[in-house]
Order: sequence, then structure tokens, then C-alpha cells
Amino acid sequence: MNITAIIPALNPDSRLGELADGLLGAGLEILIVNDGSREDALCFFPEHENITVLTHTVNKGKGAALKTAFAFTDAAVVVTVDADGQHLPKDALRVALNTVKTGNVTFGARDFNLPCVPTRSRAGNKFTRRLLRLYGVKLSDTQTGLRAFPKEVFKALIPVPGERFEYETNMLLALKKREIDEIAIETIYTGSEQSHFRSFRDSWRIFTALVRYACNANVTKIFY
Repeated sequence: MNITAIIPALNPDSRLGELADGLLGAGLEILIVNDGSREDALCFFPEHENITVLTHTVNKGKGAALKTAFAFTDAAVVVTVDADGQHLPKDALRVALNTVKTGNVTFGARDFNLPCVPTRSRAGNKFTRRLLRLYGVKLSDTQTGLRAFPKEVFKALIPVPGERFEYETNMLLALKKREIDEIAIETIYTGSEQSHFRSFRDSWRIFTALVRYACNANVTKIFY
């Protein structure tokens, strides 16, 4: 199928290996970016002939890790998957196969009405969903990390501004004129102990990214 799962990873635990086993079982190649993990976390990076691990010697951020992967891969389709167990291999495959079938960017969309969703996550998605609508982006899950992309957009995603979580928001702005499909996926929250999203600092990065976009249309010029 020539589909590669991209996994940015910072200080992972055993869930990374479990995820990798599931993705390999689904027939996907895997590209992991070790984004400056501690020495004691290196044992959790899996080894397999169909797994490639790229390494940042220092932590650069999720956006930088994704850009490293986009620059490296030659897959026909990639699907980005979080390392913390929030995405199931079967959902990653479904999202990727939709992009194979349609050629569209495809996002896995969670159900924020479920009781398992933390209040701050529900409120955060509601806020960014409404804010992004002002910029023409109409998605039900604006913060999902499960995203599939066809090969023709890889190079164009690399210069999109942002090195950390704000990159994923800037990506939405850059893609807003492309067709984006959403597929319902299982909603899993694993707790905040392994989350690398820093509520205030990264929310501020996302907000300021939108403000900068309002003042500068260069993000969309990357694609159009």
C-alpha cells in the first residue's frame, strides 16, 4: 500500500511499542522521530525491519518532528499518529486508506460529547473550532493528531510556520482550500501524565498563530 505511519515521540513509554506492533500488523511502514528523548526512555523505541527511527539530539517540538518526517519519507501516503496510545492502529489504517482512495487529506475526528473527554479538552476544541471557522476552516475536531496526507503535499507542509503544537493549527490554515475529509474514530483519553501539551503556553502559541495569520496571508500562499 506504500503507507507510512509517522510517530513523533518524546520520552515514550511501553505504549509506543504496543502502537508499533499494531501498525505493523495493519501492514504499515513506520517512521518514528525521536524528538530529543531522555536516555532512560530510549529503551522504548522499537526495532524492526519496517521501522525507521530518526533522532533529534535535542527537543525541537512536535511541529519540527513532523517536518523532519515529511522531508525524509517517500511514501505515497502518510498518516500521523500520536505515541501516547490515543490512536488505534485500525483507525490509523482507515484514515490512511481514505486518502489512498480519494486523494484528499483525511482527519480522524473524535466525539467530544462523550463523558471520557476532559472538560478542558472539550472546551479547547470548541474554542478553536469556532475560531478557525472565522478563517474558513470547518472541522469538527481541529486538534486531532491522526491525519493522513497524500505525497503531493509533503514538501509544501515543510515551510508552514511553527515548530511545536502551533504547527498543527498553521497546517489547517495552509490546507483550508484543499478538500479535507473527516472520519469518526474511537475517542480515547489516556490521562495527562504523558501529555506534552502545555495548556497555557501551547494554547497561547496556537492563539498567536491565528492572530499572525490574520495579519499575514503568506501561510496560504505556500499552497496557492
